[in-house]
Amino acid sequence: MPKMTSPAPSSTLTTSTVTFQWNAGNQEDLYRLHVGTTGSGSKNIRKQNGFTQTSLTVTGVPINVNTVYVRLWYRTGANWSFIDYAYQT
Repeated sequence: MPKMTSPAPSSTLTTSTVTFQWNAGNQEDLYRLHVGTTGSGSKNIRKQNGFTQTSLTVTGVPINVNTVYVRLWYRTGANWSFIDYAYQT
């Protein structure tokens, strides 16, 4: 299972360009990243599907809302799972 390393989970975002970075787990081979402001799993800021790298830079992150939600999807074999993170702004 991957683990978000930067920015630290639950930290405060202070810029509108954020590079999300995570440590890879042992068996996943593809990722998706959804970033939004309307609740867990929202993707009104960015929806990026089907990539293999362990980081993604997101622009246009609003720094004047209360919470930015990030859902990191990962595929192991044929199965997709996700982990939710929330950041303050």
